Amino acid sequence: NLAALQQKYSQAIPWYEQALSRDKNSTDALRGLMNVYLVQKQPDKALAIVNRQIEQAPDNSSFYNLLGMVQSNKQDYASAIAAYKKAVEFNKNNAEAYLKLGQLQAKTGALDDALVTCNTASQSNPNESAFYMLRGSIYEKKNDLEKARSSYDKALQLKPGDPLASNNLAYILLETNSNPDLALQLAQTARRGLPELSNVADTLGWAFYQKG
Repeated sequence: NLAALQQKYSQAIPWYEQALSRDKNSTDALRGLMNVYLVQKQPDKALAIVNRQIEQAPDNSSFYNLLGMVQSNKQDYASAIAAYKKAVEFNKNNAEAYLKLGQLQAKTGALDDALVTCNTASQSNPNESAFYMLRGSIYEKKNDLEKARSSYDKALQLKPGDPLASNNLAYILLETNSNPDLALQLAQTARRGLPELSNVADTLGWAFYQKG
């Protein structure tokens, strides 16, 4: 990892390889090796190395997650979706794979599939707020603001004070002319947590405007 941070990739690669030779299930080593090839814009090598390791550890859920990341990097979205599905098939608690699967489904326009993924993921990972955040954004795309509101509200229940959830819920409240006092409070929380984001500043400005 130190060699990779110093951009000494030719030194980092054999260290990662040695780690994998000692532990064929090392997700950290495979992720590091994969990232070294990706940062050098060699996605085919990254893909080959991940597939090689899957052959050695075919039931490793995290490896399929990494496979999906490489395939997504290559814009092979259908293969990436299949890989993420394989990851959660092996481990229903692999929240990262579930989230990437839902995000990619939403990105490719399969909004209903993404919602199914969010709901399934939430059943296996009930305390993970990210699935409710993703579900809220999907409902926004579907223009179902009431369900978007309840999704962001649930995300905030699981992760109180989260600035992104606060901003998104404030935006929905302002969009639907609902509870401007709460919207302002949420927008101020978001602004404190994410002071550099222009859309957060925009939400706060709109909240002040609606409050007169």
